[in-house]
Amino acid sequence: MRAAGSRCTAVVVGAGIAGLAAAISLARAGWSVTVLERTAELGEVGAGFAMSRNAVAAFRGLAFDDDAVAALGYPTWAEGTWDLRGRRILAVPDTPEIRESVALLGVHRRRLHTALHAKAQDLDVEIVTGTPVAGLDPGSAAGAPALIAGREADLVVGADGMRSALRAALFPGRDAQYSGYSSWRAILPRDGEETLRQYWGPHAEFGAMPVSQTETYWYGYVAMPERMRLTDELAWARWRFAEWTGPVRRILDRTPPEAVMRHDVHHLPGGLPRYARGRVIMIGDAAHGFLPTMGQGAASALEDGLCVGLLIGAPVAVGVDLSAALAGFDAVRRPRCRQLERGARTMARIGSHLGPGWRQGLRNRALRLTPTSAMTRASRAVMDWTATGGDTPLRHGQRGDVVMPADVHIEASRPYEAEAISALALRSKAHWGYDAAFIEACRAELTYTSQDCRSGEMFVARAGGVVAGFCRVAGTAPEGELAALFVDPPWMGRGIGRELLLHALALASGRGMTRLYLDADPDAEPFYARYGARTIGQVPSGSIPGRVLPRMEFSLAQQSRGETPLQGSG
Repeated sequence: MRAAGSRCTAVVVGAGIAGLAAAISLARAGWSVTVLERTAELGEVGAGFAMSRNAVAAFRGLAFDDDAVAALGYPTWAEGTWDLRGRRILAVPDTPEIRESVALLGVHRRRLHTALHAKAQDLDVEIVTGTPVAGLDPGSAAGAPALIAGREADLVVGADGMRSALRAALFPGRDAQYSGYSSWRAILPRDGEETLRQYWGPHAEFGAMPVSQTETYWYGYVAMPERMRLTDELAWARWRFAEWTGPVRRILDRTPPEAVMRHDVHHLPGGLPRYARGRVIMIGDAAHGFLPTMGQGAASALEDGLCVGLLIGAPVAVGVDLSAALAGFDAVRRPRCRQLERGARTMARIGSHLGPGWRQGLRNRALRLTPTSAMTRASRAVMDWTATGGDTPLRHGQRGDVVMPADVHIEASRPYEAEAISALALRSKAHWGYDAAFIEACRAELTYTSQDCRSGEMFVARAGGVVAGFCRVAGTAPEGELAALFVDPPWMGRGIGRELLLHALALASGRGMTRLYLDADPDAEPFYARYGARTIGQVPSGSIPGRVLPRMEFSLAQQSRGETPLQGSG
């Protein structure tokens, strides 16, 4: 039993991009967070990466504003792919639609890491360096706490990278594999570079892009035996690309030797079979290390970190069982990351891992015939990600609380709002494509009275003077019913549904309920599952004869932990 007024505790292992993002997201959900880093000093290596739209969305979800995004790097776009002779393989048309789909921010990794570190410190996250993980008891999600490095924790986040010690302890035999490739990288003074340009040759790839007004980043990714020791890295890179097109050679010629670094590239084919074990959740390279051939490593680390707070931190803070929250995270993140990992391997096979001879010409001819629409669809499938399937990422209030999107708050409904709430429910139901006859059949069930609105069961999300959504929690302890949750269509996709649900869970927990049931619309079943609900059966619709609805259940942990962040905001 947790002491009254105490907060949930998390230990994050690893202070890289994924670890710091998770620490920020959990701290903003009201958790007490400690980060353990094995190295004596924090910092990222001096290399760049292309920050795609999904990465920017996740970064913004961690409460970074437009100025913080702009400070990271240089706005650019992926111009296309050329062969080693400088002939176009894949041309990206310069149209507004295409330019948007391939928009990027050229970023120095060190600037991103510095921004995350500063945000974590602002949220009072404790960061302990020089602490390798020694000893781990993952605990039980429904029982004993985890124990790591002599510390008890409600949650442990494994974000310790490609050579993860936590992965080795919890998933023996799931070791990262050498890809057969090594990568040179460097930052040098910018000399007119404006876009991301990539070049493919047999078993090799070269790319360059601006990462600030004054800096250009380049990489050279080549087949090479593991652990090769080279006396002069730059000389070897120049030799390897000596027969490539002029722009590649000129970038290498103006690179200072001290700017060049190289690392062998490892990956985790297929990723882990599950991301949760006991009270431990695995994220980032520790869970699903990709090949770098889609440029999604840092992006997925930011996505994972944000979702630790969205899908685990916030629900658990209002009483959802940790086991359900961990399962929800796994159900959302593992399919997404498997898709990215498969995409990276596919891109490697047709790109930098492709051998010489006829294969190169065949690939080049096929890609030159690729329709623009196909390029746009492929790009959007990866980059049009939003947190938890469309919900607005959490925002940060003055106290680090989980709060509603700007200018929206939750409060008890008012008797005179019954008609407006009833109309909202019908509009929300109709949004999912039901015909007029279906909506008419639902009218009686979705009509609310002034007595309903003064019952203490109904709460609205109010944006100024407008009701943007509402929820209803009925019943008495120990079991309750989420009798309604609707968002007006113009307000969908802004996180209001999530906040209404979290408010309902906090309310039910505060009223002593240990189970909260609901009859979900089939279209909404995945939404509730993300936040820990499980489907326990089917029930007949109250409006449509012969129609059945998923019967779902939230299990609410009853812990004396004082006021949760959401209980203070509703």
